[in-house]
Amino acid sequence: LRGNGGGSLKTAVDITGFFIDEGPVVQVKSIGGRKEVLKDTDPSVIWDGPLVILVNEFSASASEILAAALQDYNRAIIIGSKQTYGKGTVQNVLSLNQFISGNTYGELGFIKLTTDKFYRISGGSTQLEGVKSDIVLPNRYSYVDIKNIDVEKKYNIYISKLSDEEIAENLKNGLKPIAVKDNIDVVGFANTAGSKALENNFPNKNAFLAQKLIDNGYFVIGKTNLSEWANFRSSTSTSGWSSMGGQTINPYGEMRTPCGSSSGSGVVVATGLVDVAIGTETNGSVSCPSSVNGIVGIKPTVGLVSRSGIIPISSTQDTAGPMANSVSSAAKILEIISGVDLNDPATLNIPDDFNFNFTSDLNDSSLAGKRFGLLPTGSMNSDGKLMLKKIRMMLEEAGATVIDIDDNREYPGPEELLVLLYEFKVGLEQYLASSNSKFKTLDELIAFNEDNKEEVLKHFDQSHFYDSNDTTSQKEEYLLALERVLQTRDEIDSFIKEYDIEALVGLSWSPAWAINHEGGDDEAIAEYKFWVNGSYAAMAGYPHVTIPFEYVDNLPIGMSFIGSKWDDKKLIEFAYAAEQLIQFKPSPNL
Repeated sequence: LRGNGGGSLKTAVDITGFFIDEGPVVQVKSIGGRKEVLKDTDPSVIWDGPLVILVNEFSASASEILAAALQDYNRAIIIGSKQTYGKGTVQNVLSLNQFISGNTYGELGFIKLTTDKFYRISGGSTQLEGVKSDIVLPNRYSYVDIKNIDVEKKYNIYISKLSDEEIAENLKNGLKPIAVKDNIDVVGFANTAGSKALENNFPNKNAFLAQKLIDNGYFVIGKTNLSEWANFRSSTSTSGWSSMGGQTINPYGEMRTPCGSSSGSGVVVATGLVDVAIGTETNGSVSCPSSVNGIVGIKPTVGLVSRSGIIPISSTQDTAGPMANSVSSAAKILEIISGVDLNDPATLNIPDDFNFNFTSDLNDSSLAGKRFGLLPTGSMNSDGKLMLKKIRMMLEEAGATVIDIDDNREYPGPEELLVLLYEFKVGLEQYLASSNSKFKTLDELIAFNEDNKEEVLKHFDQSHFYDSNDTTSQKEEYLLALERVLQTRDEIDSFIKEYDIEALVGLSWSPAWAINHEGGDDEAIAEYKFWVNGSYAAMAGYPHVTIPFEYVDNLPIGMSFIGSKWDDKKLIEFAYAAEQLIQFKPSPNL
């Protein structure tokens, strides 16, 4: 009876009769007070031998009648979840058309009425209680287990989440759970970007990618916490903290950063509560939380995944991407959420012959015979140097050739910041204009933050908001800065051409640093080892795949595959083959 939501009372009584001589099966009491005992009146027995009934949390209604009766007769052993669903009532479905005379509107739908409550022959009710299993077995529906609620609270993962009953109903209907960062429009959830200002911003429709997930059999189990405003409110921010969700914590080490801004999406996968989540990245917001939490993250080519319905930072660099417990899981989600959306012009640049079948060619031998360029980032640290050596050895043992990259690029930090500041104000106010938020301008958000500074600004300021608000007159400077930022595309492409390589590889991010609310991430990083790859790929809008690689100081670190525009598929294939060789063993503190 696992997953069986029920059927008719008569069927439950008839099936019970297969295993007992005759006698009462269930008591039914209607709304009007009428009581009736339904009996098996056929003395014949089809099977009188040992009997096991398998149940889970989604065995309901008529299934519970059958299980309860045979348990009360000591006729069967009930095995499965701790208890069944606990739906001790009877419903009837009626068409609304029969109540409306002269209806000219077509089909009006249906109404489900609860008409009866049923009781076991022992006199007890299964309402809420369910049928308790005689032997309890572990089961796949861990999402409603109390221990996982404890994990969610311990690491402060969600800003909002479905109720256990809603989750159970979705699972019963065969839908698959996915967590989504709380800057993506999902009907039924406020889209807050972690800000108290947007706690009532309930969208009227789903973001393009969210709708694609729903259309392909997924349901959003909850909205994950993030660095407030996707880490673009202050230059001294602390990753993983928001005024809506508090501080998300890395499940490795003691009070370590989950990184950001897709903090909750990284931690919810790392703790095993879901297999896959959606994050967004402008620069590092998928790759960093994936790396430091020991999971897979795919930051796709900008334009492969629509940004419509996502609270923006930068039209040049923003993208959404999957964060998952395996490359194949992430690739499967990317297949679903990719594609053209007329509401995001960047998606119109997807090549006509682009192959979206990211999972079709995954195999163990994708690295053999390929040439890769090894980025030196991290080589100035003894642990980083050792990890780079391990990457080289692994690739060469897989039959690949590894070329050292002489990386003398100069990071255009000031230019990138100006681009983000300029595009943030433009993009945010465009989003707010069509949202259900009462705030429509950056000016209004700044005022809100100041009015609520004891709660909203208690850990860091809103310097980026002020600076962004001042960029309206800086279009000429912005265009010059944008030109420099986009030169990063030529720099990556020249590496690939000059060294005749398939992709760049290297260390993703250094191990997670301590959470520091006094001085922010920069102060915490200054006291610890640090390296990072992927920033140039973020500015270029190029694909970057991060996979868990090793432990340093008992904290996970990731390995990166970076390519040119629209190289997403082959990077995923390389990452999959490397994943099979690495065989990373997650060990979060649960």
